Amino acid sequence: MSRLGKVVFVLIACFGWGCPNTPDPEEYARNQAREADKEFLGKSVKVETTLPSGVHVACDGLLDAAQLTEMLEEKEPLGIVDLTDKNPDSTSTCSIRRGGKALDEKVQDRQIEKTGRLGVMGGDELCNLTMYCSVTPDQSALEQRCKSQGSVGNHTLGVFSCVRVTPKGEKDGYSYRFIDADSKCTLEVRGGPGVVEEGMVQACSRAAMELITPASVRP
Repeated sequence: MSRLGKVVFVLIACFGWGCPNTPDPEEYARNQAREADKEFLGKSVKVETTLPSGVHVACDGLLDAAQLTEMLEEKEPLGIVDLTDKNPDSTSTCSIRRGGKALDEKVQDRQIEKTGRLGVMGGDELCNLTMYCSVTPDQSALEQRCKSQGSVGNHTLGVFSCVRVTPKGEKDGYSYRFIDADSKCTLEVRGGPGVVEEGMVQACSRAAMELITPASVRP
């Protein structure tokens, strides 16, 4: 009911049943409407998010390349490329790249002949991490959205994860979407174009969960 409606309702009540002793019934009605508004606002639910909308966090302050290299058991130091400016709706979008140099064409040809695919070469994206800290961390909503999209949920990471499977030729690609318990941000981790191993996406997800803390998401 609008404030005007509340005022009219109180005035009708005054004329029908009588108001408390007051020289101005209209002023009394307005005061009653204001008190009703205060009561309603006091009962409203405040939605909390880790960061306000539009705030971004740089990838180099979010992830440590040396630690990532060790966690993912990579032989060459990993590189991290900040792609947040290409995805402004996210808090951070970080491309984790395999270290080393790309194979020359002859070695690539032998690799394709032997295994049927190149896999992830030096400089290629191993995983992509997208973080959203300005959305409400609602696991029930995540589970419902996961189900409506036809994706599969699991608890492999120790928390509920919505797993999306997309075809990559004869193989499948994977992405994991979950709520990080420490930062209260929603994380989406997907394998790079050449990654078809679900275990790699899981390893990247676990590393992100360990490295990302409430302190690291401060802009």
